[in-house]
Amino acid sequence: MNIDEIGPIEGHWLGEIRGTHIGNAFLRVYRSNGELISDLRINIQGEVTVFDGRVNAGPPMTIDLVPHVEPGIEIDQSLVGRMTIGNIHTDGFSSEWELSNGARGIAKWIATTVSQGTTTVQTPLVPIRPAQLISKEVPIGAVTIYRTELEGLIQKLKSLCSNDIEPVITATIDNGKVIMYAKDILARGDLPSSVNECTISIADNQPNAQKSIVINFNKQSESNVVVQGPDETWSTGASVDLTEFMKRYTSYGTTAFRKYGLLINAFIFLSAIIVIPDFDIVERVLLIIVIYTVMIAFISLHALVPNTVIYFDDTKRNPFRRQLPTIYSAVLATGIVAVVTILFKYLPVTSWVLWLRDWFGN
Repeated sequence: MNIDEIGPIEGHWLGEIRGTHIGNAFLRVYRSNGELISDLRINIQGEVTVFDGRVNAGPPMTIDLVPHVEPGIEIDQSLVGRMTIGNIHTDGFSSEWELSNGARGIAKWIATTVSQGTTTVQTPLVPIRPAQLISKEVPIGAVTIYRTELEGLIQKLKSLCSNDIEPVITATIDNGKVIMYAKDILARGDLPSSVNECTISIADNQPNAQKSIVINFNKQSESNVVVQGPDETWSTGASVDLTEFMKRYTSYGTTAFRKYGLLINAFIFLSAIIVIPDFDIVERVLLIIVIYTVMIAFISLHALVPNTVIYFDDTKRNPFRRQLPTIYSAVLATGIVAVVTILFKYLPVTSWVLWLRDWFGN
C-alpha cells in the first residue's frame, strides 16, 4: 500500500492509555524520506517514556514502538512493541498496544490541529470530564495464597469492579519484572512455584465511574489494599468487602510475629541495661556479647519469615501449612528464650567467666 493510501493518520493526536498501564499520551505522525514516522510520548504517574517508530501500512495498520535512546545506549528489548490501529475517523481512532514484557492494553486518540503557534482540539468521540475519585487504603496481614485461592481472588476482583475486565498481575520472575493479564500469566508453563512479592490490579475506566483496586503483596513490609472509586459508598464498601475476603488467607500468628517480634529485642536490650550494673567489667562484656548474639538471632529469625507467599503451581497443599511459618517461629523463639533463661538461672555469670578462662587457658 502506498504511503498516500494509508489514511489520515498523519498529524497530532492526544490519547488515553488503558490496560496494564494507565496514563496520558501524545502521538505525532509525520513524513520523512517517503515514510510515515511516529513520535509517541506516554506519561504514566509523572514518568514520561518516549517511543520512536514507523507506520506500517498493513493491513492491519501498525506502528512500531521502540524506546528512544541516545546513540550508543542499548535498547531495552522488553519495552519494544507494536500498536495496531483501528478505523480512523476525522475526530479520532482507537488502537491496541502490546510490549514484549507482556504489557497490553488499548488507547483512544483525539485529533488535534497545530498551526501558526495555536492548537485547536476537535470535539472528542467521548467528552472527557474530570472525575473525583475517593481512595481507601487498608493494611492486610501476612498471607499465604494457593493457586486455586489465587484464581478465586481474581474472580473476586472482577466481581467488585467489572466482570468484563481482566486483572493484571505484576511479579518478578527470573530476575525480571513481568506485567501480564492474570489469565495469561497463569497459563505460562515457566512460572516459579511461588513468589513473595506481587501486585494484582484491576481498573474500570468508564466515564464518570472510574474504579480501581490494587493489592500490594510485600515480602517484608506491610501489604495493603488500595481502592479508588467514584464515591465514598463504593470505595468504603469495596475495601471492607475485600479485606474481609482476604482474612481467609491470613495467618494471624505470622502477622503478630511480623508486627511485634522485634519488640522482643527491645525487651532483651532493656533487661540487659537493668542487670549490667550488678556485674564487674569482664562479666559486663560477656553479658553484652550474649545479649547481642540473641538479638541477632531474633532479627535473623524475623527476616526468615516472609510476609507473603503466593503459590503459582497446582500442587495440593494442606491449609494447615498456612500456619507453619508461625509454628517454626514460635518454636525457635521459645528455644532461644529457654536457653538464655537456663543460662541465667543455673549458670551465674561469674561461672561463665571462670569457665571461659579455664577453657582458653587449656
